[in-house]
Amino acid sequence: MESHSNIIFSNGLLDPWSAGGVYASSPFNVFPYNGPMIQNVTDNDVLALIIELGGHHTDLMYSSELDPECVKRARRIEKEYVKRWIAKF
Repeated sequence: MESHSNIIFSNGLLDPWSAGGVYASSPFNVFPYNGPMIQNVTDNDVLALIIELGGHHTDLMYSSELDPECVKRARRIEKEYVKRWIAKF
């Protein structure tokens, strides 16, 4: 992972595959999860984004006013990082 950069691993905790996700530290120690939404996996902008009420690819689906705030926030964070990476390039 140290040789990679500019990756966001989004992990919806309602996704049945989330246990196999990429995390800096496990979000499964306590329920409900109350840790940070963004975890730095490396210093090269490889991030684990933890979406407490997210399912499989929820953040990549069409947005809806019914989306939970954590999903809306995840989308904003993803956009912010992609814009930053493009500007840096």
